[in-house]
Amino acid sequence: MGAYVVRVPNHERATAGLAREAALLPVLAAHGVPHVPTEAALLRDADGAPIAAVHRYVEGEPLTRARLATMRGARRERLARQLAAFLGALHAVPLAETRALGAPEPELWSEMYAPLITELRPHLGARTATALDVLGARFAATEDERRAARALVHADIAGAHLLVDADGALAGIIDYGDAMIGDPALDFAGLLNEASRALRERVLAHYPGRVDAGARDRAAWYITVAPLYAVREGLARGDAALLERGRRTLAARVTVALAAGISVGEPLPPR
Repeated sequence: MGAYVVRVPNHERATAGLAREAALLPVLAAHGVPHVPTEAALLRDADGAPIAAVHRYVEGEPLTRARLATMRGARRERLARQLAAFLGALHAVPLAETRALGAPEPELWSEMYAPLITELRPHLGARTATALDVLGARFAATEDERRAARALVHADIAGAHLLVDADGALAGIIDYGDAMIGDPALDFAGLLNEASRALRERVLAHYPGRVDAGARDRAAWYITVAPLYAVREGLARGDAALLERGRRTLAARVTVALAAGISVGEPLPPR
């Protein structure tokens, strides 16, 4: 008997995410999406309320920047092809099926980013807040492109969720609790959490789907403002170090983005 991962939610949003993940993973497997965990199930208490999600353990280690640095040439190219195959298959899953599972379909500006910026504004420097207003106006103008490009997205592509084996091959991609119907550029941006623009471009070169003209610009927005989540998490945990890292990284990224017009900052700092 193999090993299994049991995940217990610690708040209502996590419970909903784990429930969706347990329902979604078999659908992904049925559509040939590679590298997804198998044997997913949702455990319930005597009253039918979800208490945990389980899936078979995926053997591998997170794709950290240090691990990626050891991968050169053919091994890095293989990884790019595997990531492209995963993203292409994931983004091609029929939306009717994912909607039937209750996958959220938020309007990214009005329902996610604008409220997040408003919530965190008192905790940001004045220059950062002003820069976010300018960059936010640019992003809001891409609404038609975002809607046209909608697909099922992982929405949390990061080194901790990309597992590789000892030879650097992709062993599995985990944690689908934030999966939603949205802009594929969210997943393209996620590649920059631990990697580089060069690897992202290799992935996009092998990506079997359509990459629209504005996808890279929107990906630049997503990675530029990603430290907002570190700021929010630092506040929620009372973690002053995480809060300051998030504030500092966000300030640096929005400054560069304003100067460059479209830009992507350095990978996210370690948590």
